[in-house]
Amino acid sequence: MRFLLFVFVSTSLSFGQTSEVKDQHGIPVVTIGKVKLFRHSDYFKEDIPDFEAVITNTSGQNLHTVPLIVTIHLKDGTRTDFQIRAAGICSVCDLRMDAMSKATHTFSKPWAYTPETFESIEFSLPNSFLSPEDKRLLNEAEQKAAEEQAKKDAAEAVRRKRLAAEQKKKDAELDARLAKEKAEERRRVRAACSGIYENTVDKTVSNLTVGEEQQVRACQALGLYPPR
Repeated sequence: MRFLLFVFVSTSLSFGQTSEVKDQHGIPVVTIGKVKLFRHSDYFKEDIPDFEAVITNTSGQNLHTVPLIVTIHLKDGTRTDFQIRAAGICSVCDLRMDAMSKATHTFSKPWAYTPETFESIEFSLPNSFLSPEDKRLLNEAEQKAAEEQAKKDAAEAVRRKRLAAEQKKKDAELDARLAKEKAEERRRVRAACSGIYENTVDKTVSNLTVGEEQQVRACQALGLYPPR
């Protein structure tokens, strides 16, 4: 995001207009006043570019590492940019919250602009800058996202608990059905072996048919011949 302010001035050496650079919410971040764009040089015998302004931090936070970007627009449509930044936002100070300081920037030949080519000046802050309102909204968004995630996690925990309970119930029902089927099968086998025992107990091995002999051996393997 950019925080823009256009100031159109004449080619006079300075102007007294005070303006504000605001964030995207319309809240002032810095106030810029006493802007001077030129100074007269006895050496060059002409007015040369020499930026000077008084910067006031109105953001409600320290701006130690935030550069103020200055863009000079020329009449031919070109532009020149420079940053006011050193220890803080200005070149001679550490711009703490609510502090006022003087910012300067000098140029060398060939001049970036002249009284004849200058058209307007624009102040902006870097796209990465977060104003207090941005931080508040970001914090609210993060907090809301955390709350929504907590709700989702809680709902997911309830869902998993319900699914686990349902699966446990299904497993118990399956185990009960298998146990019942196994008991029923055991009862049928026990009844069958009892019948085989009654039919063969008085016979000698030589008198058993092949089928009866196989049945007897099968019941003996199960421990059900004789029945118990």
